[in-house]
Amino acid sequence: MGMDMTNKTEPLTSSDCDLQDFPFMPLQVARLRDSDLAATEHPEACWYAVLLWAASWHQVPAASLPDDEMVLARLCGLGRDVKTFRKHRAGALRGFVTCSDGRLYHPVVAEQANAAWKEKLAYRDRKEKRASIASNAAKARWQSMPDPDAEAYAMHDASNGDASCMPDAMLKGTGTGTGTNIIVDDEREGAVDIIDLTAELARMAGVGHLAPGRIAQNIDTVREWMSHGASPDEMRGAVQDGVSAASAAIHSLKYFSGAVRQRVAKRENGNGSTGQGSAAEQSADGILRAAAARRAARRVEQQAERA
Repeated sequence: MGMDMTNKTEPLTSSDCDLQDFPFMPLQVARLRDSDLAATEHPEACWYAVLLWAASWHQVPAASLPDDEMVLARLCGLGRDVKTFRKHRAGALRGFVTCSDGRLYHPVVAEQANAAWKEKLAYRDRKEKRASIASNAAKARWQSMPDPDAEAYAMHDASNGDASCMPDAMLKGTGTGTGTNIIVDDEREGAVDIIDLTAELARMAGVGHLAPGRIAQNIDTVREWMSHGASPDEMRGAVQDGVSAASAAIHSLKYFSGAVRQRVAKRENGNGSTGQGSAAEQSADGILRAAAARRAARRVEQQAERA
Protein backbone atom coordinates (compact mmCIF):
# COMPACT_ATOMS: atom_id res chain seq x y z
CA MET A 1 0.00 0.00 0.00
CA GLY A 2 1.48 3.36 -0.99
CA MET A 3 1.27 6.79 0.58
CA ASP A 4 -2.22 8.08 1.27
CA MET A 5 -2.52 11.34 -0.70
CA THR A 6 -6.23 11.96 -0.11
CA ASN A 7 -6.87 11.64 3.62
CA LYS A 8 -5.84 15.06 4.95
CA THR A 9 -5.71 14.17 8.65
CA GLU A 10 -4.50 16.40 11.45
CA PRO A 11 -0.70 16.42 11.97
CA LEU A 12 0.44 13.36 13.93
CA THR A 13 2.80 15.38 16.17
CA SER A 14 2.45 18.87 17.64
CA SER A 15 3.81 21.82 15.67
CA ASP A 16 6.47 22.50 18.36
CA CYS A 17 7.64 18.89 18.63
CA ASP A 18 11.41 19.34 18.32
CA LEU A 19 13.72 16.36 18.87
CA GLN A 20 16.81 17.77 17.17
CA ASP A 21 18.75 17.28 20.41
CA PHE A 22 17.76 13.59 20.51
CA PRO A 23 20.51 11.75 18.58
CA PHE A 24 18.84 8.33 18.93
CA MET A 25 15.59 7.24 17.28
CA PRO A 26 13.99 4.03 18.62
CA LEU A 27 13.73 1.32 15.98
CA GLN A 28 11.57 -1.74 16.58
CA VAL A 29 13.69 -4.29 14.77
CA ALA A 30 11.17 -7.15 14.70
CA ARG A 31 8.47 -4.82 13.40
CA LEU A 32 10.75 -3.66 10.58
CA ARG A 33 12.02 -7.15 9.77
CA ASP A 34 8.50 -8.57 9.46
CA SER A 35 6.98 -5.55 7.71
CA ASP A 36 5.44 -5.50 4.23
CA LEU A 37 8.04 -2.89 3.33
CA ALA A 38 10.88 -5.35 3.88
CA ALA A 39 8.96 -8.20 2.24
CA THR A 40 7.75 -6.53 -0.95
CA GLU A 41 9.66 -3.36 -1.76
CA HIS A 42 12.87 -3.05 -3.78
CA PRO A 43 15.99 -3.02 -1.55
CA GLU A 44 16.88 0.50 -2.68
CA ALA A 45 13.41 1.73 -1.75
CA CYS A 46 13.76 0.09 1.68
CA TRP A 47 17.05 1.91 2.25
CA TYR A 48 15.56 5.23 1.17
CA ALA A 49 12.62 4.62 3.51
CA VAL A 50 14.91 4.13 6.52
CA LEU A 51 16.83 7.30 5.62
CA LEU A 52 13.58 9.25 5.41
CA TRP A 53 12.45 7.95 8.80
CA ALA A 54 15.75 9.12 10.28
CA ALA A 55 15.45 12.49 8.55
CA SER A 56 11.90 12.98 9.79
CA TRP A 57 13.05 12.41 13.38
CA HIS A 58 15.02 15.66 13.30
CA GLN A 59 12.51 17.68 11.31
CA VAL A 60 10.15 20.10 13.06
CA PRO A 61 7.54 18.85 13.70
CA ALA A 62 9.29 15.55 14.40
CA ALA A 63 8.16 12.51 12.34
CA SER A 64 7.30 14.75 9.37
CA LEU A 65 8.83 15.62 6.00
CA PRO A 66 8.22 18.41 3.49
CA ASP A 67 6.27 17.29 0.42
CA ASP A 68 9.04 18.40 -1.96
CA GLU A 69 10.68 15.89 -4.27
CA MET A 70 13.95 17.81 -4.50
CA VAL A 71 14.27 17.90 -0.70
CA LEU A 72 13.22 14.26 -0.34
CA ALA A 73 15.76 13.16 -2.95
CA ARG A 74 18.50 14.96 -1.03
CA LEU A 75 17.39 13.39 2.26
CA CYS A 76 17.63 9.98 0.58
CA GLY A 77 21.25 10.72 -0.32
CA LEU A 78 20.47 11.19 -4.00
CA GLY A 79 21.41 14.84 -4.21
CA ARG A 80 19.59 16.34 -7.20
CA ASP A 81 18.80 12.98 -8.78
CA VAL A 82 15.02 13.40 -8.61
CA LYS A 83 14.59 10.89 -11.45
CA THR A 84 15.91 8.03 -9.29
CA PHE A 85 13.83 9.19 -6.34
CA ARG A 86 10.66 9.16 -8.44
CA LYS A 87 11.47 5.60 -9.50
CA HIS A 88 11.39 4.46 -5.85
CA ARG A 89 9.10 7.15 -4.40
CA ALA A 90 6.17 4.85 -3.57
CA GLY A 91 8.35 2.41 -1.64
CA ALA A 92 10.49 5.09 0.03
CA LEU A 93 7.39 6.91 1.28
CA ARG A 94 5.44 3.77 2.17
CA GLY A 95 3.34 4.42 5.25
CA PHE A 96 3.66 8.22 5.11
CA VAL A 97 0.40 10.20 5.01
CA THR A 98 -0.23 13.77 3.91
CA CYS A 99 -1.69 15.83 6.74
CA SER A 100 -3.62 19.08 6.82
CA ASP A 101 -0.44 21.17 7.21
CA GLY A 102 0.81 19.87 3.86
CA ARG A 103 3.62 17.77 5.38
CA LEU A 104 4.15 14.01 5.22
CA TYR A 105 3.95 12.09 8.51
CA HIS A 106 4.85 8.50 9.31
CA PRO A 107 2.53 7.03 11.99
CA VAL A 108 5.12 4.63 13.46
CA VAL A 109 7.81 7.30 13.71
CA ALA A 110 5.17 9.64 15.15
CA GLU A 111 4.42 7.13 17.93
CA GLN A 112 8.05 7.19 19.01
CA ALA A 113 8.32 10.97 18.56
CA ASN A 114 5.28 11.68 20.72
CA ALA A 115 6.64 9.45 23.48
CA ALA A 116 10.05 11.16 23.34
CA TRP A 117 8.45 14.63 23.27
CA LYS A 118 6.34 13.78 26.33
CA GLU A 119 9.49 12.74 28.20
CA LYS A 120 11.31 15.89 27.09
CA LEU A 121 8.52 18.15 28.36
CA ALA A 122 8.37 16.24 31.65
CA TYR A 123 12.14 16.60 32.08
CA ARG A 124 11.93 20.33 31.28
CA ASP A 125 9.19 20.73 33.90
CA ARG A 126 11.24 18.87 36.53
CA LYS A 127 14.30 21.00 35.72
CA GLU A 128 12.33 24.24 36.06
CA LYS A 129 10.93 23.10 39.40
CA ARG A 130 14.41 22.21 40.67
CA ALA A 131 15.73 25.58 39.50
CA SER A 132 12.87 27.34 41.30
CA ILE A 133 13.59 25.44 44.51
CA ALA A 134 17.31 26.19 44.22
CA SER A 135 16.56 29.86 43.57
CA ASN A 136 14.36 30.15 46.63
CA ALA A 137 16.95 28.37 48.75
CA ALA A 138 19.66 30.70 47.45
CA LYS A 139 17.63 33.79 48.28
CA ALA A 140 16.93 32.51 51.79
CA ARG A 141 20.60 31.73 52.25
CA TRP A 142 21.60 35.21 51.08
CA GLN A 143 19.28 36.87 53.59
CA SER A 144 20.85 34.88 56.42
CA MET A 145 24.45 35.63 55.42
CA PRO A 146 26.42 37.99 57.64
CA ASP A 147 28.92 38.47 54.79
CA PRO A 148 27.37 38.14 51.30
CA ASP A 149 30.62 37.64 49.39
CA ALA A 150 31.70 34.82 51.66
CA GLU A 151 29.23 32.53 49.86
CA ALA A 152 29.39 34.04 46.38
CA TYR A 153 30.34 30.82 44.64
CA ALA A 154 27.68 28.81 46.41
CA MET A 155 25.07 31.46 45.52
CA HIS A 156 25.99 31.39 41.86
CA ASP A 157 25.92 27.58 41.83
CA ALA A 158 22.51 27.45 43.50
CA SER A 159 21.14 29.99 41.06
CA ASN A 160 21.96 27.60 38.19
CA GLY A 161 23.48 30.55 36.37
CA ASP A 162 20.24 32.56 36.43
CA ALA A 163 21.24 36.14 37.18
CA SER A 164 17.62 37.09 37.83
CA CYS A 165 17.64 35.28 41.16
CA MET A 166 20.93 36.78 42.42
CA PRO A 167 20.83 39.75 44.78
CA ASP A 168 21.97 43.08 43.32
CA ALA A 169 24.88 43.28 45.74
CA MET A 170 26.38 40.11 44.33
CA LEU A 171 25.82 41.12 40.71
CA LYS A 172 27.49 44.46 41.33
CA GLY A 173 30.37 42.69 43.05
CA THR A 174 30.45 44.66 46.27
CA GLY A 175 33.46 43.34 48.18
CA THR A 176 34.22 42.95 51.84
CA GLY A 177 37.87 41.96 51.70
CA THR A 178 37.16 38.26 51.96
CA GLY A 179 39.09 37.39 48.80
CA THR A 180 36.01 36.12 46.96
CA ASN A 181 34.75 39.38 45.47
CA ILE A 182 32.99 38.89 42.16
CA ILE A 183 34.58 42.00 40.67
CA VAL A 184 38.36 42.30 40.62
CA ASP A 185 40.30 45.45 39.77
CA ASP A 186 42.86 45.06 37.00
CA GLU A 187 45.30 47.86 36.20
CA ARG A 188 44.99 47.41 32.42
CA GLU A 189 41.41 46.31 31.97
CA GLY A 190 39.50 48.13 34.72
CA ALA A 191 36.77 46.36 36.68
CA VAL A 192 36.18 42.81 35.44
CA ASP A 193 33.15 40.69 36.35
CA ILE A 194 34.59 37.23 36.94
CA ILE A 195 31.29 35.38 36.66
CA ASP A 196 30.42 36.96 33.32
CA LEU A 197 33.95 36.47 32.00
CA THR A 198 34.03 32.84 33.15
CA ALA A 199 30.68 32.14 31.49
CA GLU A 200 31.90 33.74 28.26
CA LEU A 201 35.12 31.70 28.23
CA ALA A 202 33.22 28.52 29.06
CA ARG A 203 30.86 29.09 26.14
CA MET A 204 33.82 29.67 23.81
CA ALA A 205 35.40 26.42 25.02
CA GLY A 206 32.20 24.38 24.90
CA VAL A 207 32.61 23.61 28.60
CA GLY A 208 29.49 22.63 30.56
CA HIS A 209 29.88 25.65 32.82
CA LEU A 210 26.65 25.16 34.76
CA ALA A 211 27.17 21.45 35.45
CA PRO A 212 27.26 20.62 39.18
CA GLY A 213 30.62 21.51 40.71
CA ARG A 214 31.96 23.20 37.58
CA ILE A 215 30.98 26.81 38.29
CA ALA A 216 33.18 27.44 41.32
CA GLN A 217 36.05 25.46 39.76
CA ASN A 218 36.04 27.49 36.57
CA ILE A 219 35.66 30.79 38.45
CA ASP A 220 38.66 29.83 40.59
CA THR A 221 40.64 29.10 37.42
CA VAL A 222 39.84 32.51 35.92
CA ARG A 223 40.62 34.20 39.24
CA GLU A 224 44.01 32.44 39.26
CA TRP A 225 44.70 33.66 35.70
CA MET A 226 43.84 37.20 36.79
CA SER A 227 46.13 36.95 39.80
CA HIS A 228 48.98 36.18 37.39
CA GLY A 229 48.17 39.31 35.41
CA ALA A 230 46.28 37.79 32.47
CA SER A 231 43.90 40.19 30.74
CA PRO A 232 40.46 39.12 29.50
CA ASP A 233 41.66 39.45 25.90
CA GLU A 234 44.64 37.19 26.61
CA MET A 235 42.29 34.63 28.15
CA ARG A 236 39.95 34.81 25.16
CA GLY A 237 42.86 34.39 22.75
CA ALA A 238 44.23 31.38 24.64
CA VAL A 239 40.81 29.71 24.72
CA GLN A 240 40.14 30.42 21.05
CA ASP A 241 43.51 29.00 19.95
CA GLY A 242 43.17 26.04 22.30
CA VAL A 243 39.74 25.11 20.97
CA SER A 244 41.01 25.29 17.38
CA ALA A 245 43.90 22.94 18.20
CA ALA A 246 41.99 20.52 20.47
CA SER A 247 41.33 17.03 19.16
CA ALA A 248 38.94 15.99 21.95
CA ALA A 249 36.20 17.49 24.09
CA ILE A 250 37.32 20.03 26.71
CA HIS A 251 35.76 19.66 30.15
CA SER A 252 37.39 22.41 32.22
CA LEU A 253 38.94 25.83 31.73
CA LYS A 254 42.08 24.47 33.45
CA TYR A 255 42.86 22.95 30.06
CA PHE A 256 43.93 26.42 28.91
CA SER A 257 46.05 27.39 31.92
CA GLY A 258 49.35 26.69 30.18
CA ALA A 259 48.38 28.75 27.14
CA VAL A 260 47.27 31.65 29.35
CA ARG A 261 50.57 31.57 31.26
CA GLN A 262 52.54 31.60 28.01
CA ARG A 263 50.66 34.65 26.75
CA VAL A 264 51.30 36.56 29.96
CA ALA A 265 54.97 35.52 29.96
CA LYS A 266 55.37 36.62 26.36
CA ARG A 267 53.83 40.02 27.08
CA GLU A 268 55.87 40.54 30.22
CA ASN A 269 59.17 39.54 28.60
CA GLY A 270 58.77 40.10 24.88
CA ASN A 271 59.69 36.64 23.61
CA GLY A 272 58.69 34.84 26.77
CA SER A 273 62.17 34.40 28.28
CA THR A 274 63.95 36.25 31.06
CA GLY A 275 67.44 36.25 29.56
CA GLN A 276 70.09 35.53 32.22
CA GLY A 277 67.85 34.46 35.13
CA SER A 278 67.77 31.13 36.94
CA ALA A 279 66.14 28.02 35.52
CA ALA A 280 63.07 28.66 37.64
CA GLU A 281 62.81 32.19 36.32
CA GLN A 282 63.17 30.88 32.77
CA SER A 283 59.98 28.82 33.15
CA ALA A 284 56.57 30.32 32.56
CA ASP A 285 55.67 29.94 36.24
CA GLY A 286 58.86 31.71 37.26
CA ILE A 287 58.14 34.56 34.87
CA LEU A 288 54.64 34.91 36.22
CA ARG A 289 55.84 34.96 39.82
CA ALA A 290 58.41 37.60 38.97
CA ALA A 291 55.80 39.69 37.16
CA ALA A 292 53.40 39.40 40.10
CA ALA A 293 56.16 40.48 42.46
CA ARG A 294 56.87 43.52 40.28
CA ARG A 295 53.22 44.51 40.25
CA ALA A 296 52.99 44.10 44.02
CA ALA A 297 56.07 46.28 44.45
CA ARG A 298 54.56 48.96 42.23
CA ARG A 299 51.37 48.98 44.27
CA VAL A 300 53.38 49.39 47.50
CA GLU A 301 55.27 52.30 45.96
CA GLN A 302 52.05 53.93 44.79
CA GLN A 303 50.50 53.57 48.25
CA ALA A 304 53.61 55.08 49.80
CA GLU A 305 53.45 58.03 47.41
CA ARG A 306 49.79 58.65 48.21
CA ALA A 307 50.55 58.50 51.93
